Amino acid sequence: MQFYNFQLFTQYPSGFTPLFITQVLFNFGFYGFKALFLLYAIDSLALKEQEAITFFSAFMSLSYATSLIGGTLADKITGSRNTLLIGGGFCCIAVLLLIILPKTSVYVAMSLLSVGLGCYKPNFSTMLSRLFENNQDPLKDSAFTTLYIAMNIGSFLGPLVSSFISVTYGWQFGLMIILISFISGTLLFFKRSQLPMSFIKKTKNLAILKSLFILILIACLIYYLFKYKVYFHGLMGIIVSLSIALFIILFFKATPLERKNLLKAIYYIILFALFCALYEQCGSSLLLFFERFIDRQIFNLTIPPSSLLSINPILVLMLGIIIPFVTNKFFLKNIELEGFTKFSIGFFLTSLSFGLLCLAAFQGHIPISILWMLSAILFQTIGEFFIVPVGFSNISKLVPQKYIGFMMGLWLMAISYGHYLAGLMANYLLNTNDGKFVNTLESFSQFFMKLSILPLIVSIFLIFLTFKRKPMIDNN
Repeated sequence: MQFYNFQLFTQYPSGFTPLFITQVLFNFGFYGFKALFLLYAIDSLALKEQEAITFFSAFMSLSYATSLIGGTLADKITGSRNTLLIGGGFCCIAVLLLIILPKTSVYVAMSLLSVGLGCYKPNFSTMLSRLFENNQDPLKDSAFTTLYIAMNIGSFLGPLVSSFISVTYGWQFGLMIILISFISGTLLFFKRSQLPMSFIKKTKNLAILKSLFILILIACLIYYLFKYKVYFHGLMGIIVSLSIALFIILFFKATPLERKNLLKAIYYIILFALFCALYEQCGSSLLLFFERFIDRQIFNLTIPPSSLLSINPILVLMLGIIIPFVTNKFFLKNIELEGFTKFSIGFFLTSLSFGLLCLAAFQGHIPISILWMLSAILFQTIGEFFIVPVGFSNISKLVPQKYIGFMMGLWLMAISYGHYLAGLMANYLLNTNDGKFVNTLESFSQFFMKLSILPLIVSIFLIFLTFKRKPMIDNN
């Protein structure tokens, strides 16, 4: 019996287990790399804080922006399975280059990694959606939540393991662990034996070559954007315009009922982009704050700064059973408004998290107790439960199956916009007029205060719309 033949989740269709395992391995690699990248760029590549944050936000933005391409290729040419395998191959080659030629190949490696991540990210959600013959299957919400927990298993282990190995043995060994996870995930998914035949799109070799050619061209474009960063802002404007144009084309091809549902899906995507702009500070400004001002000593153990990104996933795993139970019970009589009501709560909790960090920095005591950071991330994590799984599930329900790959790609594009905005906010609010990085508690306190105001405004706005203008934003 092959490894993928056993079933961990008998209540779901047979193809769910291989998706779960592969998701864990891929997220291990991705989030491990995400946790290491900023400090790796400052320490190993000798970049200044502002340059490193810009590079980080550009890489993360493009990694999610290419998900639009990955979703479209899966829908139109190669199918979800082949597109995911191609993406896994690109990721493996990229990390291998960073291990062998860390400085001379960094732009090539990061370009390939951006394209590879864009190929696999939208297709996990797409394949899970297609596992259910009935698009309104009541188990679908639960399956998405379970897959979301799988994401967080990998997201927890990746930063934790790779950061400790990097601190103990060096950056290259941390990258080796990430490479092993990408290779394992790709091979295990390739060897799967129980995915439904409806998953597998019969693709000719010419179609696969066509997709490879397109992806290599995109990687070349990204290479020049990394090398000549001045063009990056212009590209993001083009990407936003292209996303809008493609959505408009899709919108006018749809039936009246499909158009109504597509518009509802756009509400979730826009709100999700705003949330990501705040949440994704964890890989840049929060990481630097954690490294320089937080007491990371626990007994005789010094916590590596990159392990900060493991806190959120472990909290997700711990709260994964409690939060859905409480919210489902609380909103049982308010199902019609459940999506946007939960979003408003999520933004409010995000506001509280940055408010706590503002107070911690305002007190001026160095080092700051790690409990402040843990409490802030706890609020963000609970808020995340009210936004991410809700949005995932509603997108899959609202969007017709023939457009699901593109719209899942557009959903992930919201993360791209969020990373881009997160980088802009960090560089704008934490740099002086002459471009120097402000490394003081006072500057971080003011920064966190401003970040707490935005989600509070969004939360109040959503509550107002939800309860005062029900017909306008009926989400079901």
